[in-house]
Amino acid sequence: LTVDARPHQGQGQGNGQGLGNGNANQTANDNANENAFEDRDDDQDKDKDKDKGRGKNKNKGKGLKKSEDGVPYGWSQGLKKGWKDSFPPGWSKKSDDEKEEWMDRLERAKDKVKEKARDNERDENKIEILIEYLSRMGIDIEDAEDIIIKGIDEDIPDEELKDINVMVGEKAKDVDFKKVKEEVLENIKKGVKSEELMKKIEKVLDDAGPDWWEFWK
Repeated sequence: LTVDARPHQGQGQGNGQGLGNGNANQTANDNANENAFEDRDDDQDKDKDKDKGRGKNKNKGKGLKKSEDGVPYGWSQGLKKGWKDSFPPGWSKKSDDEKEEWMDRLERAKDKVKEKARDNERDENKIEILIEYLSRMGIDIEDAEDIIIKGIDEDIPDEELKDINVMVGEKAKDVDFKKVKEEVLENIKKGVKSEELMKKIEKVLDDAGPDWWEFWK
């Protein structure tokens, strides 16, 4: 009996193609898996980069990249544009001595609220921005100081305290603020929801402002 030891043509091609295709598919799968891990790593790195700029507590802004004066970039966004170059009404009519006296008062008030912020573990740089903003918008320095200190005492978060300052700075220009100051301070209370707090203060300022027809006189 004679046995033909040569592989049949079909068998050789089948094994060759099967092994070849199998190895090629495995290599392709391996490459795909490697690419997938690389893509996932890239996505994780991007997520980490995003997380670096996110605040990590109730006072928004902490954990953000800080500017040279220590205040997180963008934190003062929302304050009236160009406020740092503003001065209270009637500034041009003041004498040099009066202007210097006003600046001295502002510096003393800033020192006072910053000390209050430190004692209460608040961001003193943010608090300094708020009292300077209110003062330059025309609120009496001592009144601005009272608003800031009340906010700190009532544990109003920095971001909400900023919102109150923006509202007062914008609306109080048409109001004799000293007449409504106590009512405003009474509404700054711990535990009151931000939206409700803002509505109450806004109502006080609106009610104290001139009626709409006054603007047409």
